[in-house]
Amino acid sequence: MFLRLRRVRRLRRLTVVTLLLGVLAGLVAGPARALPGATATARPALVQPIDPQHWRNPDDMTWAEYRAVPGTDWADPGRKPTQRMFKGALVLLDYPDEEFSVSKPPGAGRFGNPLPAASGIPRERLPAFYQDFLNKPGTLNHGHTINEYWMEDSGGRVGVDLTAFGVYRMPWKSYQYGIEPGMNPGACPLGDTCGKDIRADGKRAWVADVGDDRAGQFDFVFYLTAGVDESSAWQEFGQMKFASPQDVPAAWGPPSPIAGGGNAARTRYVPGRRPPASGRTRRTAPPPRPRAPAWPPSPMNSATSWASATTTTTPTAPP
Repeated sequence: MFLRLRRVRRLRRLTVVTLLLGVLAGLVAGPARALPGATATARPALVQPIDPQHWRNPDDMTWAEYRAVPGTDWADPGRKPTQRMFKGALVLLDYPDEEFSVSKPPGAGRFGNPLPAASGIPRERLPAFYQDFLNKPGTLNHGHTINEYWMEDSGGRVGVDLTAFGVYRMPWKSYQYGIEPGMNPGACPLGDTCGKDIRADGKRAWVADVGDDRAGQFDFVFYLTAGVDESSAWQEFGQMKFASPQDVPAAWGPPSPIAGGGNAARTRYVPGRRPPASGRTRRTAPPPRPRAPAWPPSPMNSATSWASATTTTTPTAPP
């Protein structure tokens, strides 16, 4: 009986402690959720940050605002890592229907690329262009390199040096790699096959050119493909450009009908609401319900224009 009473008292003490911790966590987390129509009141924070909270959205910043880490110059080519310099192969790939944007006249691409500073570069000069752009400090990269990034992150222990190869023409069109049945069901043009393996085809072309021995000299291979950045294209030429999938015009649709119909395709993004007009999120009371999303939800992902869904990722893999 005595042991049972001690156990009950111990459980009660643990319960009280748990409840107190839960209340404290709720206070630290900030304002409680307000009922619809209620006015949210600010509660003073229990803990104040040590550093001054002066920040700007990087999208609004310019190069003039860049401040280097004091006392360092990780972009100096003369500085070598103390532990390891990783050797990477930069393998350039393009398609029968898509060349690199920087080879086109300024603004000639569907997405408004390229910019005048990097345009009209002949195909045969692209490997040297990208190798220098990533490896050497210069005007176009504002003096910043991929080696600098890793040297700074590792405190000078690890660096990266890239050697470029290509450009290798892939056997299939760009959208046959970009459209994947699992991610974009029903978006492959009728009569075509999609879901092609860009890594397998890219490696096959590269190794056929340089040989197994040369390919084996690298720690990793980075496949740089023609086209545009995948995620930003989905956003900027999807929900930010069109009100709904039904509003995507034929000019942004597939070259021929797709099984799913229309001019849009699903992506991996979870459907959600449009961000505030300012582009920033704030902690406020929840809006009155119901509030339907601008793009209808789907069982898998949200959608974008078909043209932007065809962009491919740039995979990295061992050689």
